Amino acid sequence: MGALKNVFYGGILYCVLVTITLTIFTNVFKFKKAVTLTSECKGLCEYGRKPRSASLIDTVITLNPSYHETLVRLGTDLKLDINQCPPNSLMVNKSQDFNSRHTNCPTLFIVGARKGGTTSLYNYISRHPDFRGIKLHGPSAGETFYFGRHYNTFTWEKYTSLFPSGVMTGESSVENLVHRFVPSRLYESCGKQARVILLFRDPIQRLGSNVLMRSNLRKREYRTGSDMGNHTATVVNATLSHFLERVHRRTRSLKFLPVEWHKLTGLFPGSANMVYEGLYYIHLLNWLCNFPAENILIINSEEFFRKPIKILDIAVQFLGLKRLDHKTYELMTQATYNKGKFNPQQGLSEGDISNLLEVYRPFNKALLELLQWNNSQWIS
Repeated sequence: MGALKNVFYGGILYCVLVTITLTIFTNVFKFKKAVTLTSECKGLCEYGRKPRSASLIDTVITLNPSYHETLVRLGTDLKLDINQCPPNSLMVNKSQDFNSRHTNCPTLFIVGARKGGTTSLYNYISRHPDFRGIKLHGPSAGETFYFGRHYNTFTWEKYTSLFPSGVMTGESSVENLVHRFVPSRLYESCGKQARVILLFRDPIQRLGSNVLMRSNLRKREYRTGSDMGNHTATVVNATLSHFLERVHRRTRSLKFLPVEWHKLTGLFPGSANMVYEGLYYIHLLNWLCNFPAENILIINSEEFFRKPIKILDIAVQFLGLKRLDHKTYELMTQATYNKGKFNPQQGLSEGDISNLLEVYRPFNKALLELLQWNNSQWIS
């Protein structure tokens, strides 16, 4: 009987020891796994969360080499001579140990151009399971205008409260393309946490589409009339005259060339002049001179309209999001947002187009050379 008792209690002791050992081993394994997952995390993780800002600062943007088969360009693909930048530009004077003012910044900033497919791209990206957009219902998806018109009226806390926490997010304020101080404000606030996307569409097509949008929305002096052709021509001529008047006031001349692009930055605020919005060369150089080129992606709008899945996949890679399968991308890109109902050049006479080309041609030529795009219709 005594022997049986010893065996019985010995068995119990053995089971207790095995249980304790397994518990310790399991906890150690979970701890190691938690540390590994947390160190590799780019968003929410099972065992912990690494701040989005920290992971992006340390992550080098890499795209599948197939993007070279498209017209998409990283800022680092462009052969920009830094001497083209004004001496006070941030990229001329940037410190190697620069620290941004905030660490809780959104990641994505689609900055324009207006009517270049910005709303569609923002909505497509917002359908990614690891990204959350804001204000997705209606034509103003993703708009905050914080770094432009609201910079001195919004607090940082009010701005960041617009976004969800714990997941990658971003905005799409198209006036940011044109606003002179947005690139430097964004860099000083967020540093390399921010990733900027620009979409460029044929500027005359873009202008015509913009006029029609404002007419349909009954914005300012633009209204829908029975004769859309005459209305469009009237608005375009008034806008072009306003632009030339402002150029003359600034430069005391109407002869302005791409090499003097810096003289025309900040000529108008935000969306105040539709002709000025289409001078992409000026706006792109202002961005490249005041924001890290490696964090800028330039997209050709016409190519985006033709190949939305291909371009969306490149944008997903640029943001560091997980690439998805083709069928999922098809579902994400089914809708088109803010598409006009008329031909953008409806109502523009040959004289109107000729006058616009006279302004745009030298800047378009410089832009196409910089981007290595062969959009001949932009200059002819």
